[in-house]
Amino acid sequence: MNREAQRTEALEKANRVRSARRLLKAELREGRTSLHRVLYDPPPCIDSMKMVDVLTTRRGLGPMKAERALRRSHVGPNRALGDLTRREIDAVVDALLRLPSGEGVVNDAS
Repeated sequence: MNREAQRTEALEKANRVRSARRLLKAELREGRTSLHRVLYDPPPCIDSMKMVDVLTTRRGLGPMKAERALRRSHVGPNRALGDLTRREIDAVVDALLRLPSGEGVVNDAS
């Protein structure tokens, strides 16, 4: 495969991932999907997404709350969701639940 074909293929893949992320972020923001589902069963399009970006997508969870929850769970904000272990995800969810209005932020999927 020549360089131009590789470049085109990479651009098309990046565009597909961006589109899928945009749709998933809209679902999270509007409450049509839960943060719990996204954390425990992440679609491939967000495997490489930073944890702080995943968390702050959810309405009611700004950068300060997200950073606090990640700090309490000993997970770096720049860690990719796909790199986390089940135990780390459990710790993040537990830290989110301890925040004011945490139950609604994690589990709501209207």
